[in-house]
Amino acid sequence: MRRLPPLIPLPLLLGFAIPSMSQPVPLVHALDGEFYGSSLWTDPLWEVCTYDATLHEDGNQTTRTLLLCTKPVVLTTEFYTEADYPTAQKPLLPALKQVAVCQAAGPMLPDNQTSVSFTALLEPHRTLRLTTTHIGARGITSKDFLPALRRPLQIYSSPRDGEGAGERLLTLPQITLFEEQLPVVLRALKFEHDLQATFHLLPPQTTDSAPEPRPSPARLTVEEAPAAWVVLVEAQDRRLIRFEFSSLPPHLLRSVDHSDGWRWQIRSCERRATWARPKDP
Repeated sequence: MRRLPPLIPLPLLLGFAIPSMSQPVPLVHALDGEFYGSSLWTDPLWEVCTYDATLHEDGNQTTRTLLLCTKPVVLTTEFYTEADYPTAQKPLLPALKQVAVCQAAGPMLPDNQTSVSFTALLEPHRTLRLTTTHIGARGITSKDFLPALRRPLQIYSSPRDGEGAGERLLTLPQITLFEEQLPVVLRALKFEHDLQATFHLLPPQTTDSAPEPRPSPARLTVEEAPAAWVVLVEAQDRRLIRFEFSSLPPHLLRSVDHSDGWRWQIRSCERRATWARPKDP
């Protein structure tokens, strides 16, 4: 059995609700749109944060280097069709682009994972696009999600038997996030103690398979800690994730604890013109 990471509150581990005097609100009402309109995101440089990503599983520990690289962009709209905008010019879409890159585990374990998310700059609850790549022992698995289309679409290629390459239409609730987006979206919360919000959360997509993603109802709760804000995310499919952000804007992500055994701990964060993939061990 996998050992849960530390620092997840006991009530969550036991499956009880987090005691609260406040009522949850839809996520859209818990986000501060002015955060993404700040001068932080008019800077053309990348915000490059480096983390030690450690997996605790079956008594063993594996540590890799993880980069989260974020900058504002104008999302190109070449993937839109005339059916999406039949009578008007295709819009330009200001977005926050976040690239997450994890180094390979080693020459004999070549798992290498990359995700690229695009979140609407002025509507941080809105997912514009997510692409993921997983290079592993089976081969390369790639996925491209286009939830902003009138008919949300997934394009995929998987080396697994029975999956192959193809595309499928997606049915998603109105406020649905990918797990890969949480590190950037949660920074825009209206941080206050006991704030609660509801949304739907898709499973991690930086994997070696491409099944149809099924969103799970989820709730987040904000807690105040010394010089930090803690955000607890609990999904109905039993995922438990603890995020810790710095107390002052721009609310850098300090650490993540996930019920799948992963823990991220920040090592450094700086502004750069470019970034490079972490070197493999």
